[in-house]
Amino acid sequence: MTRQRHYDHAAEGLDVVIVNQVPSRCLSELATALSECGHRVTLLAGAAAGTAAMGDVVVVPLCDYDTRTYGSRVRSWVGFTFQAAVHLSRLSANTVVVACSNPPTMPFIAAAVAVFRRFAIVLRVLDVYPDVLRAVPFPGRGFVAWLYGAVNRWTYARCSAVTTLGATMADTLSAYIARSRIRIIPEWISEAPDRDEDTSAGAASVMTVVAAGNVGATHDIAPLFSAAKMMRAEPVRFVVSVKDSARLSSALPETGNVQLLERLPDDEYVQLLDSAEVAFVSQRALAEQSSFPSRVLTYLRHGLAVVAAVGRPSDLAALLDQHSCGIVVPPSAGAKGVADALRVLSSDREAREQMRHAARRAALGFTRAEWLPAFIAVVEKAAADHRHAAGTIEHG
Repeated sequence: MTRQRHYDHAAEGLDVVIVNQVPSRCLSELATALSECGHRVTLLAGAAAGTAAMGDVVVVPLCDYDTRTYGSRVRSWVGFTFQAAVHLSRLSANTVVVACSNPPTMPFIAAAVAVFRRFAIVLRVLDVYPDVLRAVPFPGRGFVAWLYGAVNRWTYARCSAVTTLGATMADTLSAYIARSRIRIIPEWISEAPDRDEDTSAGAASVMTVVAAGNVGATHDIAPLFSAAKMMRAEPVRFVVSVKDSARLSSALPETGNVQLLERLPDDEYVQLLDSAEVAFVSQRALAEQSSFPSRVLTYLRHGLAVVAAVGRPSDLAALLDQHSCGIVVPPSAGAKGVADALRVLSSDREAREQMRHAARRAALGFTRAEWLPAFIAVVEKAAADHRHAAGTIEHG
């Protein structure tokens, strides 16, 4: 006798569980939007993500992401994954789980639990593992990459849908799943840029360069600090705002032109971006094809020219090249390459302003109005396909 499971009709709404240890604003907006569509939504996230008003979304706080050391990161990944697995093991077969690659163990665990619970999985690949680990040398990396690759192929084959952030990342993912099955849905900006007004009038005589966000194993701030030393006598100031800024204090150049700040509240961060002309971002060599620093979209929305220390091919370099909104510095050029790029922007105000205008135009391709509905459609289609397949099996 075939075991029967209950599958709700689509009109009754979906049960959606979103899993991400450090959910982005976009993921929180997805949860809220799905809830507003009449679906029942639960967000499993690290406790530090908070429980800010998200409509009827149920937020379940789990283990926080601990970035202090490589060991603490792994321990926090394991803790979160175990707690999430316990929650997933209680789900019914008509649930759709949006599993993100944060922590990187989560996709496999979600797929493993789904073997028994029979729920659908929409996979959100924010970093392609194990490929992104190529930038982080450690003992046994070759074996880990081989094992992770085998696990990926098993995991992805069991997902109803797979999404990632850009074309280069999708190409990297195609080693584990057919390229035709990968849907590109980038992160998005909540508000379209203001009208493309003239920013050159009254421009400050000192150019402000901002760097913000996570400084991790694949994002290196050292080239910017070294460039600041080279430019100590030039009209350029640097503002770096990161979480756990004390970790960088020992590397801070004593040149007087770098300001190191703890991660700012949203309103102060916006003020910082509005006061700057240029943003800096980096990706270590060998990691650029496996991730995309989504903070760049915020820089574009605020009209900042972007200096990116990143290799090609990469989604970041392709974005800047396509829209002429920044300068790509090959990692091999080092701090001198970063300093030379900043000198171009500092000395040529017209070129800098053209890039700033181009940045705002580029941001128009990453609006919430375009990409949030696309993500909702992926989730709802995955649910419909899953229910159809389950009905065919049960009644066949």
